[in-house]
Order: sequence, then structure tokens, then C-alpha cells
Amino acid sequence: MKTFGSALLFASAYAWSNSIPIYGSYPGWVEGLGMAHIEISFFLDLLCSDCAAENPVINQLMSTPWLNGTVSDYVTFKFTTVPLPYHIFAFQVA
Repeated sequence: MKTFGSALLFASAYAWSNSIPIYGSYPGWVEGLGMAHIEISFFLDLLCSDCAAENPVINQLMSTPWLNGTVSDYVTFKFTTVPLPYHIFAFQVA
């Protein structure tokens, strides 16, 4: 019986140490008011040149007139940093 208890304790400790952390809040930043309940998610690497090239396009989209305001008034834009493994310092920047 003692062996079963210690094995159960070891298994629960092992499972606890390998659990994925659950964030208390959104792990990125949010822009826009979202009055139309539309969400667009962006996953970007802060050191990626392609992601940087898309930034003016996203800013233009957010400021485009739509309905009685701009797109950012009606749409929520969620940005999450995802460091790419081949960008050497992306993990430190994110």
C-alpha cells in the first residue's frame, strides 16, 4: 500500500510539473473597440521582416472608413507574439 501511495504522489507531481501555464489575461495586446463583435487575430514575430512589412497594411486597414466610423471602431484586432525558432533573439524580445 505504501508503494502505491508514493507512486501516486510521484505521478501527480510529474503531471503538475509538466502542465501548461494558463494566462490570467490575453497574452498579447488588443486594439479596436469591437462594436460589431468581429475579432481578427494576428500572430507575429517581432524580429520578422515580413511581419514588419505588413504593419502599414494593418494600420491602413484599421483606419479605413466603415459604416459610421473606422474599421477599428467595429473590429477587435488581437496581436500575439510567436517567436520563430530561426530568429535568434526573438524569444528575448517577445
